[in-house]
Amino acid sequence: MASIAAESVDLITIGEAFHRLDQVAIIEKVLDWLKPGGSIAILGTYSILAGGEAWKEAVRAVARHWMTRAFPAGWADARAGAAVGPDAFKRLLIGASFMDVEVRSFAEPRDWTFDEIVGYLRSTSVCSEGALGDLFSGFEAGLKDALRPAEGHLFHEQLRCGFTMGRKAD
Repeated sequence: MASIAAESVDLITIGEAFHRLDQVAIIEKVLDWLKPGGSIAILGTYSILAGGEAWKEAVRAVARHWMTRAFPAGWADARAGAAVGPDAFKRLLIGASFMDVEVRSFAEPRDWTFDEIVGYLRSTSVCSEGALGDLFSGFEAGLKDALRPAEGHLFHEQLRCGFTMGRKAD
């Protein structure tokens, strides 16, 4: 891995996986790498697993059932200390002395097919075939049963996206 010179970067962006990282260590590195006045932007969307619409609640219930079977006891508790979401990221940046910290979000209509929902879940760290292993086919069958997708049926949502941004002091 190439090293990054101190105070050499104007903008650092972090995407969806920030909640899986050692956030304090990352923020320490970001503060070292950013030029004075440089910015950090933490980008993301609210996952299908975050719930909201009735179909998402059904997906979340199925996912919880299969994740409980796939992951060791205490796995979720170990993740509980991680900052997740825009408000938590805002508190993290303010706590690290970033200035002008703000959260912005927006929503766009999004329609999903059943296959797109399964494809999205395959890309996650908790509902992928890699994470669920031999249980994935049961998970997918459970989703199909819970959602009962008809040919051509679409699942509607307001896809919420946003960012948390802060600036290193001059």
